[in-house]
Amino acid sequence: MIKKMAVLVILLFALFLRVYRLGDVPPNLHADEASFIINSASIIESGRDEDNRLLPIYLYSIKDFKPALYSYLQVPVFILFGLSAFTSRLPAVFFGLISLVAFYLLADEIFEDQRYAIIALAILSISPWHIAISRATQEVIMSFTFCLLSFLLLFRFIKKWDAEQKISYLMIALMMISNLLAMYSYHSYKIFIPIIFVVIAIYLYLSSAKSTKKSAIQVPALISATVLIPFVLTFAGAMVRFSAIGLLSSDLPKAMIFEYTTQVTGSAPIWFLRAFYNKPVFYLREFLHNYFSHYTGNYLFLQGGETARYLIPDQGWLHIIDLPLLILGTVYILIKKKKALLKLFLALIFIAYPLAASFTTEDIPSSDRPFQGIIFYSFIVTLGLQVILEIKNKYLCRLLIGAVIVGYAWSFGYFYNQYFNLMPTYHQYHRSQDYQILAEAIVETQDDYERVIVSNDLRELYIYLWLENQIEISDLQQLPLARYEDEYQVGKYVFNRDQCNFSEATANDLLVGASSCVSRSAQNIKVIKETHFDDLTVAHTLYSL
Repeated sequence: MIKKMAVLVILLFALFLRVYRLGDVPPNLHADEASFIINSASIIESGRDEDNRLLPIYLYSIKDFKPALYSYLQVPVFILFGLSAFTSRLPAVFFGLISLVAFYLLADEIFEDQRYAIIALAILSISPWHIAISRATQEVIMSFTFCLLSFLLLFRFIKKWDAEQKISYLMIALMMISNLLAMYSYHSYKIFIPIIFVVIAIYLYLSSAKSTKKSAIQVPALISATVLIPFVLTFAGAMVRFSAIGLLSSDLPKAMIFEYTTQVTGSAPIWFLRAFYNKPVFYLREFLHNYFSHYTGNYLFLQGGETARYLIPDQGWLHIIDLPLLILGTVYILIKKKKALLKLFLALIFIAYPLAASFTTEDIPSSDRPFQGIIFYSFIVTLGLQVILEIKNKYLCRLLIGAVIVGYAWSFGYFYNQYFNLMPTYHQYHRSQDYQILAEAIVETQDDYERVIVSNDLRELYIYLWLENQIEISDLQQLPLARYEDEYQVGKYVFNRDQCNFSEATANDLLVGASSCVSRSAQNIKVIKETHFDDLTVAHTLYSL
């Protein structure tokens, strides 16, 4: 009874941390959040997305190709409670809470001791990484939840197999469905989950090959099938995204090869230079740079990742107090002679969690693509605490536990201040604040003009004008994917990608662009109004002829 109460208290506290000031922290509606909202509203209104496609599986977002599931989950929330930043984030909070329950059940399977499962749950519930991801309108937390459910089913599957108990087809089906939803919801899991499952399947086959079990081959094959079928079904969506931000789309390695070759030509034979200055070498170096950047102390404990919308000022994704516990837990798992499957599972997570992010070119080190790494860190920290709790000298044990409690109290207090007090006013250009304030400024000024011409590739702005009730979804549906053109018009709003391009403007047009357009434009334009970030720096400027 006490243990159940402890779990309930932790979950209630976790829920509080995820709904407290949810509408204004994180501040503003980021463009990705706004994109989900407009599609949810469009589905409510007509059963179609903003591009007029009936109940789509994927959304053609602003600069992305993303699963539509989150928008569908927003639909009942918006119908019941209305459309707002708070309600748009509620599905993420829900999945954040469910992921904690799934993690607790997984920890209980792994540790086979409810005490340590409760400790693991407490560790994850106050994790800065988990709190930040589960308070944002994003697919990451959904995939993470389905992934944990899949791991839970996998360990229960293996336990039944070891005990030679009958394995139900329902368990296999649920594991496959969990993998399918995880891979569909977020592209990183198309790499992460298959690696875990396939390697574990190989391990089970090798460890049981000499046994008399009839299922020595069948069971590993079944485990592999539960990930390979979902992988095939979701592969096409991943390739669309990879073609946009994949490592091979980067021209930087090519530019470096050209520069280095030019600099040293004549100093060595050309065959010698080609052995070092070639695409495989430079793309591999870029991949390794990306990969190892996710293991640095700066990333984990001090600054966090480069995905700006999740940025918490001077706060890593783990608490600083986690560091000594990670060291203790790592030593403990390495010297422990038993638990071979647990060792393999944790090692695979540690090796695989940054892989998907490392194949991309944006936001390195990433905050969301390697989020599944929190499973490894939470388990290892728990093992570190287990080492302390098992110290036979009760005075030393109490002293260390006291130090850990003080350390977590300070670390959590620091995170709380950085997240809830500082972040709402810190570097708001990372959170699409410029679009919100620009849309408001346009609405206040546009009545005296026939058209509004927007330059500088501000594609996301149309969503914020819709939020200001200036654009109708039905108008967008008549122009599917027009926003990807170099110039398009919806209603009185004309969008083009050229910086300060107002060549077709007249005196009846309101012009929107960067603050430098006065000097850069070929026309004689005058400033009407400037918009500013919270730190008073100029965001964008409204002009007229």
